[in-house]
Amino acid sequence: MDFEKESTGATPVPAWARRSRDAATNVAAALRTPGGITATVALLPATLVTGCANLAAHELYTWQAGVAAAATVLGAGFLGVKGLAHKWSPAATWTFLGTSAVALDLSVAVIGGGWTDVFAWGAFVAASLGGRLAYMHGTSEKRAKIRSEEAKAEAIQAKVTLSTLKAQTEQINAQLKMAQLAKATAPVPEPYRPKLDGFTVEEAALRLAFWDVHKTELLLCEIEPTQTGYTATIGLPGTLPRDQVRTQWDKISTALRAQGRFVLADGRMTNELKVKFLDASMKSTVDVTWNPGLISSDPLRMSIGIDTETGEPVHIYADERTLICGASGTGKSWSARAMMAHAHHHGDVVLLDGKGEEGTVWDSVCRVCIETDDILDMIDELHSEMNERKMIMRKRGESVWSGRQLTAVVDEGQVVIALIASSKKTAAARMQRLRELSSLGRSRGIVLWWATQKPVMSGQAPGIDNLIAPNLLQRFSLRVADEQEARTALDDCAHYGPNLIPDDRSMRGHGYLKGFGPTLIRTWTLDDAAVRSQDVRKWTSTGAASSAGTTDADRLARYFSVHPEASGRAASRELNIPEATVRRLRKTL
Repeated sequence: MDFEKESTGATPVPAWARRSRDAATNVAAALRTPGGITATVALLPATLVTGCANLAAHELYTWQAGVAAAATVLGAGFLGVKGLAHKWSPAATWTFLGTSAVALDLSVAVIGGGWTDVFAWGAFVAASLGGRLAYMHGTSEKRAKIRSEEAKAEAIQAKVTLSTLKAQTEQINAQLKMAQLAKATAPVPEPYRPKLDGFTVEEAALRLAFWDVHKTELLLCEIEPTQTGYTATIGLPGTLPRDQVRTQWDKISTALRAQGRFVLADGRMTNELKVKFLDASMKSTVDVTWNPGLISSDPLRMSIGIDTETGEPVHIYADERTLICGASGTGKSWSARAMMAHAHHHGDVVLLDGKGEEGTVWDSVCRVCIETDDILDMIDELHSEMNERKMIMRKRGESVWSGRQLTAVVDEGQVVIALIASSKKTAAARMQRLRELSSLGRSRGIVLWWATQKPVMSGQAPGIDNLIAPNLLQRFSLRVADEQEARTALDDCAHYGPNLIPDDRSMRGHGYLKGFGPTLIRTWTLDDAAVRSQDVRKWTSTGAASSAGTTDADRLARYFSVHPEASGRAASRELNIPEATVRRLRKTL
């Protein structure tokens, strides 16, 4: 037997019971429809009519009534069957079939009585229910047909709507294509350019390049032509930091297509920038080769090079203590050659070269110390000369030395300081002598020039002593490594920016002079042959020159007058006199 389980429980239900239940459910649902309610209401009067007819039939028990009922059954039945065959309307078809059923009921009632009446009544009820169900079936088919027609109409309407949407989409696409075509064929507006009317060629080019890079206009742009290019003072808008312009200046240089070098320095205002352009095409026309005619007849007025803006020679004081700074490869040593040539022409020069290469060139011209012992001995000799001149000035009644100037040039100062420190026993005393030479020597005709690659005063390898640096008031700096070295090199003029000079061979010999303004100076060029062409004159100390015609007693007397607190051992070492002789002669002084 076919079983299935209810969804709400586990009791098995036979299939025939399930189908009966579903049929009853469908009939109940059909009876609840509007058509079913109408047919139920109509069944009551039909039943009453049939009952009355049965009673009448019993009373009219004649053969004529039976024949009439039989004829009605046949005629109405024929029409009902024909209506079913030809698909007449359900109302007409089932009217004939209902009439045939009623007539059949009447004919049965006429023929007999008793249980035949019950059969007649049952037949009528069955016919009524059948008609009712048929009516409902016809109504559902009609509704299905109506729904089918409505669905077709909706499909047609959907097609129409879809066609309308397609047409609108095509229209919108056509409008978009027309707009794109109009945009593509429309004339392109000219990009904004700053107005350049009334400006010089250089100023207009600089303003335009600045606009191309930063998309903003300069507030100020003042250009002054020079013999080697031009200088420009530019005012930046508040929205553009000065450091950003510095870091992106190569883009401006590219936009200008400039054949040369730009050197930048801060202006007086926070938004002001000083620009110097060194034209490569004009640089070759400026001759910076040194010649003896550049030596001034004034011993104190010394030319070191030319002003890159005006092309005019730049002069400094030959009797001023000087600091010369420059990183390796900037031309520091040969930038000092013109200064040394002037000092050698008007006086005497002593070179203490901690490195050696420059001393090799000058060795045939002036007195040079390269080896460690020679450098240390020269510091002692210079200090003794300074004290010797003090005695001579006292005898002459002079406050300033009237003789030839002696220029002591220390090249590679960081090496010289290291050499002094290496002689541990005498390092402190010898460093003190060098400091005294820088502070006291100028009035006695001994001027110290100090050159170094590392202008720093602290650390393990200082380039200059912190007590010597304040005495070097005249300062010239080529390119240095950073801002700290720039402050040591130029002091309160560090804003000139020697650390910003381009690291390029074409910028060798270019530097800034303290107090001269943020203007690059290009030093004179002396080759080795020009150095060796100088007159040969090697300095000899005053004490050594006079020692040939004096006795040991005179030399000791002169020494102890300068160094009254000195010991006999020190005098023996300084004058190369046996210590026993010193003790003997000192008793007679």
